[in-house]
Amino acid sequence: MEILIAEDERDIAFMYSKLLEERGHSVTVTNNGRECLDIYHDISLDTTAHIFDAIILDHKMPIMDGFQVAKEIISINPCQRIIIASGYDKAIFEEAANNYGLQLEILQKPFSRSSLVNLLEENTDRD
Repeated sequence: MEILIAEDERDIAFMYSKLLEERGHSVTVTNNGRECLDIYHDISLDTTAHIFDAIILDHKMPIMDGFQVAKEIISINPCQRIIIASGYDKAIFEEAANNYGLQLEILQKPFSRSSLVNLLEENTDRD
């Protein structure tokens, strides 16, 4: 899978990247919401480019939070798979996503490495 990650904590971003690359996934890491959107925009403008299979967004990041990034990406590609990782209550994000009509997956922090892998690899047939 091609995975785009936006995570401002370098140790966490490194852990995600290492874990997923060891499982054969291609990973692009950004450290804030704006950088994530810039990469997504660049790829989405190239009609021959492959859009990411999944995007993992930390909720609380500098410049733009994960929810803001998710809203913009879904406005470009309503079918894009997005996972929000947050320490906040999962129900808050589910309610907000429903209010905006967004289809998001929520991963409650702290989570195990296997939880991340299972969510990504076992739920690949969402469409």
